[in-house]
Amino acid sequence: MLEPVPGRTDAYHWPCSMAEYHAARDVWGHTRLELFYGSAAECKWELTHAQKPTRAMFLGTVFHWMLLAPEDGSLDLVIEPEGADRRTKEYKAWFASHGVGRDVIGYEDAAQVRSAVAAVRRHKQLGPLLEGGLREQGMRWTDPITGLPLKTRPDLTTVDYTLAVDFKLTSIDGMTDPRRLAQHAASMGWHRQLAHYSEGIYEVTGVYPSTYLDVFVELDDMHRIVIADWTPAAIRVAKGQWRANLDRLAFVLEQQKEIGDEAWRDPAELTVIHLDLPPWEQ
Repeated sequence: MLEPVPGRTDAYHWPCSMAEYHAARDVWGHTRLELFYGSAAECKWELTHAQKPTRAMFLGTVFHWMLLAPEDGSLDLVIEPEGADRRTKEYKAWFASHGVGRDVIGYEDAAQVRSAVAAVRRHKQLGPLLEGGLREQGMRWTDPITGLPLKTRPDLTTVDYTLAVDFKLTSIDGMTDPRRLAQHAASMGWHRQLAHYSEGIYEVTGVYPSTYLDVFVELDDMHRIVIADWTPAAIRVAKGQWRANLDRLAFVLEQQKEIGDEAWRDPAELTVIHLDLPPWEQ
């Protein structure tokens, strides 16, 4: 691991568990920045309302935990019995004894995630990276332009930080088609996530990664793995979007001091939309 940039006290390595990372809600990470990118109002709502993860989000969390940080005690995982039916008295009795207050995953879901993790570890390129790289190393820094407190926890980097890798457990039709995969990744903002990684790594270590990879792992019986190398042009665009988003967030937070929560309203809420009847009604 590289030493922090000399003289910087506002950018540092942050050894933290997954739970500690997510609990630091006064510091801006990629997930909330991406939410703000889509809707300031939705982001504001999320700041004060805990979101229940979807099944896909939960399985992604379990996948990352098993693959990258199985020693992290943030998840208290328990697997349902095979063939469990949540409507039955037997299941309710099992849950009362084993599942209350724990992270419960279905039997088949657990088997699929374990198989996906094993497929990544067997991969001839990814296996050695996992063994020799830095996994989920927390970082915190203050953005030098906006003064906003930021955090990141890259999935995987090389020890010299020249390579940054993000893993995605997903199911995409046409997963091996670069065009369709790029469209899906861009719609999810995954290129901006790597830009966020990049800025955090640079602020803490003084090094920009030279290569950015998204690793897509399919959640089905085949567990196909696609490694995508983002082009320098894509990363430049992502960094520009990330910077513009951060600047807009700083502006909204400053405006909030003067006009309160009105600062978080999306522009579309303040405009009038003109409607006309469709052709078949005219």
